[in-house]
Amino acid sequence: MNPFRLLRKKGSSSALRPGQCLGIPRGMMFYHFFPLWKTFWENLGFPVLVSPVTTPEMVEAGQVLTRSDLCLPIKTYLGHVLWLREKADALFLPRLVSIEDGAYLCPKILGLNDVIRNVIPGLPPIVGPMVNYKGPRRVTLEASFLSLAADLGLPVRRTKEAYAAAFDFWQRHQEKVGEARGIPRDLIPEDLLGDLDRSPAEAPRFRLGVIGRPYLLFDPVLSHRLIKKLVSYSGEITFYQGI
Repeated sequence: MNPFRLLRKKGSSSALRPGQCLGIPRGMMFYHFFPLWKTFWENLGFPVLVSPVTTPEMVEAGQVLTRSDLCLPIKTYLGHVLWLREKADALFLPRLVSIEDGAYLCPKILGLNDVIRNVIPGLPPIVGPMVNYKGPRRVTLEASFLSLAADLGLPVRRTKEAYAAAFDFWQRHQEKVGEARGIPRDLIPEDLLGDLDRSPAEAPRFRLGVIGRPYLLFDPVLSHRLIKKLVSYSGEITFYQGI
């Protein structure tokens, strides 16, 4: 069955109207897709509310919700959803199955929306389009947004223009992240980064490439402020997107 028909049956996306606020949790795939998501929705007249930088209280709140074998980033994400629950008119939680040809995402990410619906009571409507580049029923990023917008009754032409502009902005953002040694500086508060622009009198003591999941590397609580610590060692640090 078409996933967007399922959305309509559940009353998720159809409950949203232009001008209402969409909440986006600051976790998991946020650090990769947020510039695209934010630009798309704001171009269509939907203000976006992002949960704040992770706090220990958010982590604890997420852990209390479930004692299963879910990983800490997933539990932390639940804490962000809790923060948004009474502050947004709806939550934007895409169901990301596959975001590139030939590869699936983690099974726990695939089922994240179902976990959220089952462990957090009193949620506002969830806008959760599916993205799946693998399998016979391929749903690209563009297709997921266009189908969802159609479900909301938005004009096709306007939606296509909004997506094209958002995608272009996202691509340019990715290029800037690469040029900034792989750090999405606009998504992380400056006080958590350290002095990235410092010009040492001597050559860097070392050059280090860091590879890892962005939702771990760039979350100050989950990474124990890794970026700031590495920068303080007078090294030249490059994260995976800048390598």
